[in-house]
Amino acid sequence: MKVHIHRGQNQIGGSVIEIFTDTTRIFFDIGANMDDDHAAVVPPVEGLFCGKRKVDAVFLTHYHADHAGLLGKMLSGIPVYMGKTAYEIFKVGETYRNRITAFRPQFVSDQKKIVIGDITITPFRCDHSAYDAYMYLAEADGERILYTGDFRSHGRLDFEKLMNALPEVDTLITEGTSLSRDLQERSVSEDALIDMGKVLLKDRPGPVFVVMSPMNIDRLITCYQIALQTERTFLIDPYAAQLAKAAGRETIGHPVPDPGKDPSIRVFWTDGKMIPARLRGYGKAGISMRGIRKEEKFLMCVRPGMKQYLHQLSGMVNFRGGTLIYSMFAGHLELPYFDGFMKFMEQKGLERHVLHTSGHAAPEAIDQLILKVKPKTILPVHTENAGWFLRYEPECRVIL
Repeated sequence: MKVHIHRGQNQIGGSVIEIFTDTTRIFFDIGANMDDDHAAVVPPVEGLFCGKRKVDAVFLTHYHADHAGLLGKMLSGIPVYMGKTAYEIFKVGETYRNRITAFRPQFVSDQKKIVIGDITITPFRCDHSAYDAYMYLAEADGERILYTGDFRSHGRLDFEKLMNALPEVDTLITEGTSLSRDLQERSVSEDALIDMGKVLLKDRPGPVFVVMSPMNIDRLITCYQIALQTERTFLIDPYAAQLAKAAGRETIGHPVPDPGKDPSIRVFWTDGKMIPARLRGYGKAGISMRGIRKEEKFLMCVRPGMKQYLHQLSGMVNFRGGTLIYSMFAGHLELPYFDGFMKFMEQKGLERHVLHTSGHAAPEAIDQLILKVKPKTILPVHTENAGWFLRYEPECRVIL
């Protein structure tokens, strides 16, 4: 087997990774660059994005755009593989952005082998800020190549169980996102965030707003538990509710929030003060601005796109003395869109706090993985600090 990293080395995101033999071509992830503001930059990969189709399969580790953002640019007819739950979440996200999901993937399951030509692929479910993410082991010609995608050891899935399942490999293609970021809380678990949130909100009056991505199902669960354990009504919009439904009812430590079963979860609509027809499908879970005004204590999951709605809500609910929690990657605050929203909310009288943990592996988790799979060759991707891996020479070769 041979590896060709078309894009993704010495940068974070935009991963396009090829593994091939004399007769079979497989791609792991076809991601857009994270700084593609408008039209995505498509690498001229023959047989994948241009020319005559000549790719046997594309395997997606997860649904984030920097790993799956070029699906719409791919030549038609190429088989796509990903997790079933990941696909359901991906579809909700595409619909929300008014984009058509033009492919129907075949689904992967944890440790269920898939044979493509003369390459055998084994998915290993891993923890990431995208739900239902996978590493992939490729085997052919007596060689083993493991591609990690994005992963972490401090989520709700059992990292030790994953480590025990992984075999030794010849080549490791691994992410190293955290190696170039100052992540003071990179090893904080999602359940530790719940405890931190409970301490933060203990005896705090006023409403609570959490700036977060609802596609991060683990964080949605974390916010839901904080609301439950501080006796607050949990408020989400229909987009977050649809994502929670797409995630299914799997329970890993805590259940995914379900507005249909838990009366403490209410669904609000951001296009007006009254409950529109679109909310009626949620029955008693639907709530208007006037209904929110009657809630003594609540925790609301919000995004910058809700600015106008929140301005209207602040005319009916006193925000002053309330709490604003930022629960996303700190780099987003460098964008005017996010920075302006945070300042807007603070001007309403909210006190800002950060409650976040990374979706990526801390250095010690990467070390643990390398020591377990004992690669002969390491290919760092998804990092701006590939030189960190040189510590493993000369025991194994590091290709930067």
